Amino acid sequence: MKGQPLIPFAIIAGVGILLIITFSFIGLGAGGDDADDNGDSGSGDPVEMADALFEDNCLSCHGDNGAGGSAPPIAGMDSEAVLQAIEEGPGMMPADLVTGEEAEAVAEYVANQ
Repeated sequence: MKGQPLIPFAIIAGVGILLIITFSFIGLGAGGDDADDNGDSGSGDPVEMADALFEDNCLSCHGDNGAGGSAPPIAGMDSEAVLQAIEEGPGMMPADLVTGEEAEAVAEYVANQ
């Protein structure tokens, strides 16, 4: 290659850097404003929040509607028993998977299924 091969590489690098900067600013605002960090919808409906929390944290082990899976069934348990299980994490269940109001919401959700 005769001539100045550095110029095409510099142009490509400059365009690439500008694209990276542009897309990084565009990506900051494209985070989906309808969901918060917990993955639940921003609607404020406690049933929807509890359903999303159950789906994210409980469904994979306890199965659909708490009917059981790799973990024991939780359907039909009262809310106090579910809340105690969430807080203490019996067996292989991790303790404090959800906490505070979220734990109470999930316990009520399970009890009322």
